[in-house]
Amino acid sequence: MLPMPAESLYSLGQVAAMVGASVLRVRNLSTTVAYGLAPSAQVGTGRGSRRLFTFRDVQRIYIADSLFQLGYAPAEVGAALAQVRARNLTGNWVLIRDSAGWYVSLDSVIRHPRPGYFELSIRLVLDSLNRRIAELEAQGTAPSRNPKRPNRKGTK
Repeated sequence: MLPMPAESLYSLGQVAAMVGASVLRVRNLSTTVAYGLAPSAQVGTGRGSRRLFTFRDVQRIYIADSLFQLGYAPAEVGAALAQVRARNLTGNWVLIRDSAGWYVSLDSVIRHPRPGYFELSIRLVLDSLNRRIAELEAQGTAPSRNPKRPNRKGTK
């Protein structure tokens, strides 16, 4: 059933459905430079162009949306995603924020949180995304698993 194939490409609307956010929110997350979440592909330019996202993009957008909903500003979310971007999102990665900034660890590093300290289990966040997609599949409204490949003409 899951995970979705990494080579599949998804439209803005499909990503919004998977993430559980509005198309406007996903568009803002993918176009605001501070987040660093540009789509993996874009067909055409200007008005009417299509942004296309890989499943890895969807995962990062879901993490960004989770941080955004927790009240983090775009620059903070972007700094957190910079740490996530270089990692394979499998395993028990934990995204951590403390007085030194954002970093990623393979496990929780503190058992007694202190003020100004925050941990987010990437695995738990992505498990939540996978459950959401499974619910969409059960309803018959999940995005197609067939890869969408943009034609070469007009592709950035």
